[in-house]
Amino acid sequence: MALDLLIHLYYTILIILVALSVVKYTAGIENNYLYLNFVIIFLIECIVYFSVPVFNKNFTGLYFLLDLLNVIYVYYFFQVHFKQSKVLLFYGIASIGMILLFNKYSFSQYSDFCGIVSCFYVITVCLTGFYLIVQNASHSTKNIQDIPFFWFGLAMLVWSIMYLFRTIPRFYFQDQDKEFMQSLRIFFACINLLTYVVFLKLLSLYKKEWLHFYTLINQ
Repeated sequence: MALDLLIHLYYTILIILVALSVVKYTAGIENNYLYLNFVIIFLIECIVYFSVPVFNKNFTGLYFLLDLLNVIYVYYFFQVHFKQSKVLLFYGIASIGMILLFNKYSFSQYSDFCGIVSCFYVITVCLTGFYLIVQNASHSTKNIQDIPFFWFGLAMLVWSIMYLFRTIPRFYFQDQDKEFMQSLRIFFACINLLTYVVFLKLLSLYKKEWLHFYTLINQ
């Protein structure tokens, strides 16, 4: 019951994010393609959610597309703000290759390995971004909380770490301790909500008077 409520709240916040980001974009407020990111997430989530009741099929295998999206978009967002990522580019290409190689390419079967690869890449990029933010804080006139990457990186970092915390124990406790796994599902659902609340904060930073987004490295 609690899990169902959390899932419905998650979809509600996701719909708000999609609507708000699209409205801002159509109003001329550029938001680093966050609107496109949220729209793709929403479409895939809807297909997976309605696949069983509507089509009587399980489409969870499509989640590997979100793993690819996470790798591609987190690299793009990092590049927008820092413009120095040759190593991360190579690592990202390697991660995409591993996801494509080990994906099961089945509508009904999702490979946890793809998600793990994606999360390790996201964690690396976010920690690199935080390091650069701290490194440039002494000669920057911007507050850390006003930097879009701070909120984006915070949301993605927490989500990725918690995804690993939820997924890796599954290999050992899926059949042995179902109560523990249910508790992990509820906990991760709470993390999903927290992540998207942080994304709402991120969207609030994008205002119409911002003609160009600053980069920390050039300040």
